[in-house]
Amino acid sequence: MQQCRYHSRQGASWHCPGCQALFCSTCIPGGEDNFRAGQPRCPLCTTSLAYLGEGVKPEPFWRMGPRFFAYGLHPRVLVFGLLAGWAGAWQGGLASGLLALFLYGLLLCYGLLIVSAVAAGDWEPPSMGEAVDHGNLFVRQIAVLALMFVVPLFVLTQVPMLGIALLVLATVAVPASIMLLALSRSVTVALNPLLWLKLMFTIGWPYLLLWLALLTVNSAPQVVGSLFAGALGSMPIQVLLGGLAVYASVVAYAMMGYVLHERGDRLGLSASAARGRNLAPDEYARREALGLSHVYATEGRLEDARKRLDNVLQQQPNDRSLHDQLHRILRLMKKDKALARHTDVYCRLLIAQGYGGSAAGVVRATRQELKGFRPEDPALCHQLAEHLAEQGHWRDAAQLLVNMHQRAPDYAGLGDAYVLLARIYLEGLDRLPQAQQLMQFVAARYPGSHASDAGRQVQDLLTRTANIQALPGGGSSPASC
Repeated sequence: MQQCRYHSRQGASWHCPGCQALFCSTCIPGGEDNFRAGQPRCPLCTTSLAYLGEGVKPEPFWRMGPRFFAYGLHPRVLVFGLLAGWAGAWQGGLASGLLALFLYGLLLCYGLLIVSAVAAGDWEPPSMGEAVDHGNLFVRQIAVLALMFVVPLFVLTQVPMLGIALLVLATVAVPASIMLLALSRSVTVALNPLLWLKLMFTIGWPYLLLWLALLTVNSAPQVVGSLFAGALGSMPIQVLLGGLAVYASVVAYAMMGYVLHERGDRLGLSASAARGRNLAPDEYARREALGLSHVYATEGRLEDARKRLDNVLQQQPNDRSLHDQLHRILRLMKKDKALARHTDVYCRLLIAQGYGGSAAGVVRATRQELKGFRPEDPALCHQLAEHLAEQGHWRDAAQLLVNMHQRAPDYAGLGDAYVLLARIYLEGLDRLPQAQQLMQFVAARYPGSHASDAGRQVQDLLTRTANIQALPGGGSSPASC
């Protein structure tokens, strides 16, 4: 499996014929409904990309047993199974016979649709309406199964040994012919012995395992029937056995579809399968911006990455992942003013959404690029300082609050901000004199803040710290006492 150039742990889903780059579904998200004509295109050279598949190697067929059996328990399958079981048990003469024939034909059509759906990676069972719409598949399937054995039986009467060999081949090739019919809808293709052999050899030894599994699953109704041999005339038992037969058939069809899905790259099915996974328009725009900006940033095209993110943020201004990516891009670009403006916007968003701790991390990252940075808004500085103090980043918290009375003398929360700064001086920075001066300033200018619960707690801490340091040998920090 080929690896993505930009996410080394992910398999490649897209290949560029122009520059030979490989991309995963994180770099190039979305599906058929999201792509316009000619899309998706290579972010490096704009060539239309070729689809390689999901980029994740499917689980081997023999490890998927629980999912196959769960597939047959879908409500659509169960309802159909009970209906088929009831029709088989109903003794209504010609009417019951016609209904049973109709349901058998419907099951054959339904099974072929299951094979093609699972082969394309779709695990949602088709609806009964779809099976009715494809009713002509019933005739084709019956024709294929009949013609597969007509020639061997005729040859058997003329050349017994050759006839036996052909009968064995036809018996083993039944799953292959069903899979070919499901994919091509062509009787001619499904009856071609060369295509049987090609399919079987391409799948390899798992084909034999599949054949044995199908034989086992399809024999389950007979095994269960033998257990209830004495009660076969009972309506509930007959309904149960009919439903079990439908369930077993659906599981068998799902197995055949998955083998095609698992070996799709070898069988050349990836190109014909639907490309990618469809996303809602907003989600597609968001993921595309994240994927392409990562590619551009890795290639050093930082301005292109920034523009891509800016365009989508105009439509989705509250998306954290887009802001986070843009913040990293701006730090790499060394765009000081743009980084400062975006940090302000991003931190407001994070705090408003209840992610104050993340906002503290953002402002610290910005301060690593812009020495001495602090937002213009004193209320935002106050909020960020609270979160930084909670995380133990005392120095960063203090630098957001220091001299705030000079920068924002009209800020309504200045008294509370200085109470917080005094606590930071005491608890984190061991600056008792500065804390005392601050609390005296708060008591004189902002008595309400001084008398608040936070103010009283800081004043009590201030008193205890001063008393401890007044003791002989009391020069140790509050944290160590």
